[in-house]
Amino acid sequence: MENQLQTTKGAYLTDLQQLDGETLRNFVDPKHQASPQELQTLLAIVKNRNLNPFTKEVYFIKYGNNSAQIVVSKDAFMKRAEQNQNYDGFESGVIYEDEKGELKTKKGVILPRKATLIGGWCEVYRKDRSRPVYREVELSAYNTHKNWWQKAPGQMIEKVAIVAAVRDAFSENVGGLYTADEMEQAAPIDVTPRETQEDVKARKMAQIEQQRQEQAQPVQPEQELVEDTEEVEEKPQPNFISNEQHDTIMQQINELALITGQATGTVSNYYLKKYKLNDFHELLVAGFNVVSNDIQTQINNRKG
Repeated sequence: MENQLQTTKGAYLTDLQQLDGETLRNFVDPKHQASPQELQTLLAIVKNRNLNPFTKEVYFIKYGNNSAQIVVSKDAFMKRAEQNQNYDGFESGVIYEDEKGELKTKKGVILPRKATLIGGWCEVYRKDRSRPVYREVELSAYNTHKNWWQKAPGQMIEKVAIVAAVRDAFSENVGGLYTADEMEQAAPIDVTPRETQEDVKARKMAQIEQQRQEQAQPVQPEQELVEDTEEVEEKPQPNFISNEQHDTIMQQINELALITGQATGTVSNYYLKKYKLNDFHELLVAGFNVVSNDIQTQINNRKG
């Protein structure tokens, strides 16, 4: 019996679908700094995307009193891209301004003399597409002037560009996921105008509907440890948006970022803050159309 219980408790090490919230918190958040909602969101991402928190593929970062951010390692991005049968490599480098004031690109991160680093770039190749996915990122949007950003800004901004391009090229594998380097932006900028009365009304309606959905969930008492031969009913889960709906929102955010010239993380953070979310995975189905229509309206307005 004891051996069976130990096997059951450790099963999550080989099958993340068996991982529970308490075990996850003890590993990634032993000081209990994250809220229950943030922990639930992380658990959903772990199971839905099969990201292993025990090997640091996904983890929390928290700055002061700000909400905990869920981030993914660059290695996890590359691992999932390489597992895709259509992955065909990438090229990357930096963007710089030469002594004549002209913008140029080069592979690698070693700059010519008297050059000023401006940003990073990356091209990702897929076997099923005739053209590569190309992304550029601006240094000023991410540079914190701390730690490795101060020591090796070229390497850091190139890494951000690689992640951004891989995410766009393989949205089916890593869409909606971000690394710590992207979440530590020095100067986030609002990319949408001030809220109109219609915007405020839409946001409030979405929040009210989410509260109704949450309150409608029956409360289950905590179950005591039982013999492993007995069946334990699973607690009902909130009706979060599907991966497909999540990817739709992230595609809209990527499009708005390209139109406005802002970093994808900046645009994403704006809408997360606007709708009081820590991650779009925690958006309820009832609020999907409200958020999606809001972003699409901004896209249409800026195209028009």
